[in-house]
Formats: sequence, structure tokens, C-alpha cells
Amino acid sequence: MIATSLLGLLALTGWGQDMPSGQPIGWRPSNFFVEQRNVRDTPDFHREFYPKGESESKWTERAVVSDLTIAEGTTPAQVLDGVRDRAKADCADGEEHRYDLKEKSATQGLGFWHCPRNSKTARGEVALWRVLLAPPHAYLVVLQGDFAPYAADKFPLLKVQGDRWIEFQSSFVLCGTDWTTWGCAPDPNRYMKSGPAELTAEESVQVAASERRGRELYHLDQLAWHGTDFAQAKNLLVRNTQGIFVAVAAERFPAGSVYFVQHAGAGDWVRIDVDPDGTPSAGAKGKDLPDDVHRRVQALVTAKDKAQIRACSKAALNTAVMRDDEGSGWFVYFLTPIEKEGEVPIGGHTRVHMDAAGANVLATDYATHGCMSVDLKAAAALDDTQTALFTQVTADVPWETVVFQSFTGARDFVVLTRHAVWRVGKGHITKLAVGPTPSGSATGAK
Repeated sequence: MIATSLLGLLALTGWGQDMPSGQPIGWRPSNFFVEQRNVRDTPDFHREFYPKGESESKWTERAVVSDLTIAEGTTPAQVLDGVRDRAKADCADGEEHRYDLKEKSATQGLGFWHCPRNSKTARGEVALWRVLLAPPHAYLVVLQGDFAPYAADKFPLLKVQGDRWIEFQSSFVLCGTDWTTWGCAPDPNRYMKSGPAELTAEESVQVAASERRGRELYHLDQLAWHGTDFAQAKNLLVRNTQGIFVAVAAERFPAGSVYFVQHAGAGDWVRIDVDPDGTPSAGAKGKDLPDDVHRRVQALVTAKDKAQIRACSKAALNTAVMRDDEGSGWFVYFLTPIEKEGEVPIGGHTRVHMDAAGANVLATDYATHGCMSVDLKAAAALDDTQTALFTQVTADVPWETVVFQSFTGARDFVVLTRHAVWRVGKGHITKLAVGPTPSGSATGAK
């Protein structure tokens, strides 16, 4: 019953989900298990991890990852059968409990082993076995504990041990072509000085959209910045304003207008115009907003009220409104601002897609899942063989916020997505050619 409960826990942690086919294997670093044995000079992939202060000569827990060359047609269940049979040779009373991964069983296997007393070591054992199949290889990930001999109806594994085993073991995945997985990124030597790669038809559409949005975000940001500075300096802002303003970009950068509105839907407003050479001036005033501007204001206010917005700062978010890709609705952006000079936030940016009337939220998307930033000063100090690299898992091409932020620094960004490496600089996205994997570059997470 205890073994069944533990395996049920494994199911809840995401085991059995899709994993990309291929090799090598990648994993997320553990705060408990430290890599202490790394066999690189053999054809077979092998790693060993022990708790801090322990080693292969004396340990209480360990994780071992092995590359098992398999015959064509071998299944994960057959691999586990072999592991079980070898274990039983030294522990006739040992029992294995196999977890049914259902449709994932063709590429993965999961088993739980307990041995009251090993005849060779005279010690008790508990282990979790996991198999990831990538023919002609099968990667066996073993989390194992060493215990005093125990009765067959007892279970010495503590919950805290089981929890950390599950956390570490479930982080192991087959890299395949998903380079955003921990430990699966290609060697930087493969792309740092490489030329552009050809885009697929789908990538061409996505890149064009991201570049357009990113350039307009920069245009709107510059308008909002200079328009606000001018309005404040000239004391032109509407009294009792709630801080609602929208920038509207003209065709030529940096020209456009910024509308400062007393409140959504009604009230006085003033407009600051910026001409093509960047000079701001006081524009019109009024009570009834132009229809296009009214819809932008409505979209902004509704998105702020109804959408789930993520931020990576306690500071007020910057906002921008632009037409969507089809021109029939609106994209409303809530952007985490730069608070420390030279440190650009990559996370904390939200895009809300609104309908044409600005009254309904159609979708909400995020630049990243978490908060991270790039230190432009540190990046600028890097030589030509290095780069400030970050991964993006929310889209297959760099987000428009990366394009927007590429105008702010002298150094390009290099962005790793699931299937490609990209260079983003001065409003342009370039897919980089990635050459063959250098020999010996199959490494774990760094």
C-alpha cells in the first residue's frame, strides 16, 4: 500500500507527459544531490549524484544515470524487466511495483523496488527506476537509498526522501530538439559566430508580426516618455486626471500623439503632438475623444480591470495600446519598467488581446513564465565569443518585448527557443544557423 501511494505521487508530478525524442538527457540541478562522478571518456553516458558530504564509497542516498544500449524493438518494460532480474539476483525477496504509464509506455517506464536485505551488502534497499527510451539508447535514472535490513512488511523510506527523489528524478528529460529544457541547450560554439538560417513559412509570419509589434512598442514608449515630460514641464495635464493616457504612433518614427484623459469615456482631455524630428508641442483639447482614441482608452481600462496581469516589480507598469495583427482589435501591453540603469526586465510583460470595441478580453499572453532580467552593462563587457543568452518557452520566436528592448542596448540579445537560436538587435530578428554538435558536448544542466 505504501508503494502504491508513492507511485500515485509520481503521477501527480507530471510523469508520463510528452517528452521529445532524442538524446542526450537533460535535468534540473538539485539542491540536495551533487554530481560527483561524471564519466565522459566512454561511449556510454553515465552520471552519479550524492548528498553533500557523501560519495560513492559511503552514501545513504544517491542518483545514478546510465546509458543502456538496447536492441531494436526493445520496450521500456523490457528494460525494467532486465533491471529487476539483475536486482533479484542479489535479493530474492525483493519486489518491484510497476507503474502503468498508459499511452506513454512506448517511450517511458517507471518502477519502484524494495529489497529487505541484499545478500551481497547485507543492507536493505529502496529504489525508484525510471527509463527514458531513445533507440538505440535507453536512459536509466535510479534514485536509491541504503538502509539497515528491514522486515518485508516495513517501509524505511521517509516522506522527505521520497519527495526529493520524485522532484529530482522527474526533472530528467530527453532533450530531442527542445533546447529550452535544462541541460539541453546547444554549445554556444555552434552559433556564436554563425550566419543566418532560413526561416520556415510559419516562422516568417511569426517573425514579421513580432518585429512589427516590437518596433511599434518602442515608438509608443518614446512618444509616452517625451509627451509626458513636455506636458508636465508646460503644466498642460488635465486636472484630477486618473493617469489615463494613450500614445498613437504616426507612420514615421518618432512622430505621433499622446492623449491625456481625465477618465475613461468622458471628461476633458489634452493632446501632445510630436513631429517627425521629435519636437513635442501642445495639440488640441476637448471633451469628446476621437472614436479611434476612445476605443484605445476603453481597451486599456477594460484590460486593466478584467485581465490577469503579471508584473515583476512593485513600480507602476508602463502601458501601450496598438491595433492587433488583423487590424480588427487591440493589443494592450502592461510592461514592467526599467528600475535599475542598464538592467532590462525580460519577464513581467503581459499582452491582452481585446475586441474592436475594447470591451471584451479575447486572450491574455505573457512574455515569460517567471521574472528575469538582462544586465546590459555586463553584456556590453563581454567579448565577441560570449553573449547574454536567455531562454524563452512561451513562443517559438522571440517575443515583441525582446524586439522592443533590443533598441535600448548596444549589444544584441541571443534568445533560445524550443527549436532554434535567434539574435535580436535594433528591431530585427535573425534565426541563427546551428552546426553539428561538438564532440563531448552532451552535458547536464548548468
